[in-house]
Amino acid sequence: MQVLIIISLIVAIVVITAIIGRYLHRKRQQQMFELAPSLGFAFDPEPSDLESRYTGIWPMDAGRFHTSFNLLSGVTDRPTTIHWEIFDHRYTTGSGKNKRTHRMTIVAATVPRFSFPRLTMRPEGFFDKLAAMIGYDDIDFPSDEFSRRYHVKCEDRKFAYDLLTPRVIECLLAGPPRHWQLHGPRMVLVSSRPASPQDIRDMMSLIQGLIERIGQHAAARVR
Repeated sequence: MQVLIIISLIVAIVVITAIIGRYLHRKRQQQMFELAPSLGFAFDPEPSDLESRYTGIWPMDAGRFHTSFNLLSGVTDRPTTIHWEIFDHRYTTGSGKNKRTHRMTIVAATVPRFSFPRLTMRPEGFFDKLAAMIGYDDIDFPSDEFSRRYHVKCEDRKFAYDLLTPRVIECLLAGPPRHWQLHGPRMVLVSSRPASPQDIRDMMSLIQGLIERIGQHAAARVR
């Protein structure tokens, strides 16, 4: 009798979890669908080939079972022409008890007239601090707070210093640390959780602000 009760409870939990998951998925899809026209963008709930287009961009090179969905795409022309792709992404790491599903939102801006050297800028972690102690350091900046909060790597250190001016650093410190990636014409900002419509607008504004703040010297180097 007890075994039947336990089995019934497990089945009930699985069914309830599936119903809740389906409800949240539909709610999120509706949220992104309603955001699209306010941005002047198109909406595609089940885009194809997104992962292949972003090969080499984190988190596409991490974990397994990558799935992208709820794509918003469009073009803006301020401060320059930017092609946007904004989408939710899910992937899995670990196995057994350590199995974990990661859910996030990726905001990708392609700026045709730019060609950035590869640069990553992400929240500084515990293992980054350990690596620094044995000589595997990232790029440090005059702002101690920024250097504590962000781990910066760039194949062209001079470009990193040209880009991350005191004014840009001040702008980045005003919000929570985020994961940035620049390479070629693309600038990518990753939220560690599904971003709300306001979060998405804020991330777009951050990217646009960074492009505006690149400055004459840096702009000349990436044209």
